[in-house]
Parts: sequence; structure tokens; C-alpha cells
Amino acid sequence: MNESDGKSILVMVEGFMPNIIDTLDQMKNKKQAFDALPVGGVTGLVKQDLIDMNSNTTALGTALIDACPVRFLVSHLNIS
Repeated sequence: MNESDGKSILVMVEGFMPNIIDTLDQMKNKKQAFDALPVGGVTGLVKQDLIDMNSNTTALGTALIDACPVRFLVSHLNIS
């Protein structure tokens, strides 16, 4: 990956981050509604899905960082 690719990916990720944060906030605010559903285990299922997505997202982030040029990381992500 070159520096231009890194910038493009960073802009893309920064673009969808607000939507992810908003969705997670909405899910948190609706926990009681999930708990109240007549079908049992919905909250646990949602929680497990979020745990799995977090693991996958962390792996993706690690792969992207590993593929970036060090110069890009230092200048854009404050990693030294």
C-alpha cells in the first residue's frame, strides 16, 4: 500500500465512523426493548454479534496498519 492508498482508506474510515458510533449508541439505548422481546436470548445474541464484529474490526485495523508505509503512520496516525 502506498501513501495515497493510506490516505484514501483513512478518509473512507473517517467517513463511516460517525454512522457506526450512532448505530452503537442507538442499540445501547434500545437494550431494554431487546430484553423485553418475547423471544428469549436476543440480547445475548446481539452482544455476541458485537463481540465478533469487534474482533473482526480489530483484525482489519491491524492488517491495514501492517500494510501502511511507516512514514504514513507516523505522519497521520501519531504512531512512532
